[in-house]
Amino acid sequence: MLVYAIISPFAGSLVYKKGIKNMMILWAILTSFLIYPAFYLLNIDSLFTIFIALVMLAILSSFFQACVNIFLVHLFCVEVRYRGVALSYTLGLAIFGGTVTPILLYYKENNLELMMGAHIIIISCLAILAIYFSKLKLEIYSYNDSLKE
Repeated sequence: MLVYAIISPFAGSLVYKKGIKNMMILWAILTSFLIYPAFYLLNIDSLFTIFIALVMLAILSSFFQACVNIFLVHLFCVEVRYRGVALSYTLGLAIFGGTVTPILLYYKENNLELMMGAHIIIISCLAILAIYFSKLKLEIYSYNDSLKE
């Protein structure tokens, strides 16, 4: 959580420099490629490798999460922004976040450990498709541009 808290402000500022959709797609792709190495490191009986895996997951999570908040704000017009952000964020979190633990435990109990990574890759691919086909423009927003809205 400390790594997540330290990196999040940097991630948020980088989003405005490189573009919201570009960064979200980049971090979703990186998550897809790095999830199996992270799970591998978590399964090694070494405190150091577990620490490295958790730091890696915190970095991936903080960069993507910084993008999500900015993405949702820019996705909805001012008139419906509060409802749109609240509904889409909580619904997505309930469906994809709330079901992850029981699904991953099922995989673990049935010796389907490889499916754990595949499950996260599938969710990352769904995120990439949703981001790509969203109505948000690929232009780069600066902090001053977001204040004008």
